[in-house]
Amino acid sequence: MFNIHNAHYWTDANPRVVRPDHFQTRFSVNVWAGILGNRILGPVFLDRLNADTYLRLLQTRVRRMLERIPLEEVRGLLFQHDGAPPHFALSVREFLNGVWYGGDRWIGRGGPVPWPPRSPDLTPLDFFLWGRVKDLVYGQTGHDIRSVEELKRRIKRAFRQVKNETDTLNKVKRHVRKRAFICVQSEGGLVQQFCR
Repeated sequence: MFNIHNAHYWTDANPRVVRPDHFQTRFSVNVWAGILGNRILGPVFLDRLNADTYLRLLQTRVRRMLERIPLEEVRGLLFQHDGAPPHFALSVREFLNGVWYGGDRWIGRGGPVPWPPRSPDLTPLDFFLWGRVKDLVYGQTGHDIRSVEELKRRIKRAFRQVKNETDTLNKVKRHVRKRAFICVQSEGGLVQQFCR
């Protein structure tokens, strides 16, 4: 399965990039994950993604994951999510405002630190993790996944593999810093391309 949101090709001329697709129409899963330093949190599977399930995820699973991380790392944490409707729900924003160090330590639509819409090149989950996981899950045999259970097993296996790629995670951290620096240099203006 190829998701154009997870692969970007930058060039001055048409690269004529072609990639075969395998469309999965029988079933799907919702997966939550996070990146904190060199740690990948998750995967967490959600049967349904709506404001209530997302809020419960933050209140329970994410909170438990963060309790296992040294306090020094959590203190400097900025929680970021995109502008999906469940993330923008009033109940979710109220929870984040009450939990994350006075409410000013989260990034997202309607939050104290606004995030530019449609900016996947600034979010490591978008420019790295989801594409890498999908490559590992679907690989050459993506059309052979026959059940939700098998899909979840493949996703868990892919996450285990990515979690062991510490060199890759260090590169991702460097790219986040580079991308943020380029945005600061452009004073928040449009950036055509990030160096990979």
